[in-house]
Amino acid sequence: MTHSNNIYFPEVSIVNNKFAVRESLFKSAIQRSAYTVIGNSVGKEQLCKYYGMASEQIKINSLAVLGYVFSLNADDSIIAHNNLSDNKYLFFPAQFWAHKNHIRLLKAMVHLKENGFKMVFTGSDQGNAEYIKKKIAEFGLENDVLLLGFVTKNELIALYIQHFFSHLIYSVIFV
Repeated sequence: MTHSNNIYFPEVSIVNNKFAVRESLFKSAIQRSAYTVIGNSVGKEQLCKYYGMASEQIKINSLAVLGYVFSLNADDSIIAHNNLSDNKYLFFPAQFWAHKNHIRLLKAMVHLKENGFKMVFTGSDQGNAEYIKKKIAEFGLENDVLLLGFVTKNELIALYIQHFFSHLIYSVIFV
């Protein structure tokens, strides 16, 4: 639904009919769905507002990683290759679109790096990666942020698993 709220972003602009294509896809999918799962209450409100969905047709699931991910084959080589096995890291798997809030995360990293955290970004470049790289340098985060680009499904699973268990252990120890 970002295309409805942020029409000024290039990926959802009126240029090349991108807005109309997304709008058509959303309307079609929503009209045929019995339920829609969304990540938060803001998204739920937007579905109701823009598409007239009944609130009871929308289920919120804020856990972005589905349980089955942890039963699939993980390619652990990405962990060793990027020296992530002993690090606390924040993981943001999102394509490099302008609206994905990479910048806010980088601003937070300025403070979090003091506590030993790293940031791992994965996702393909959709026109914003160079800007993110410039901001990383501007904020002095070259040693604290990893840009892994597009990763395979098995590498993604390994990153989720490592991040999940590192975070779980960190939470148990420090809570």
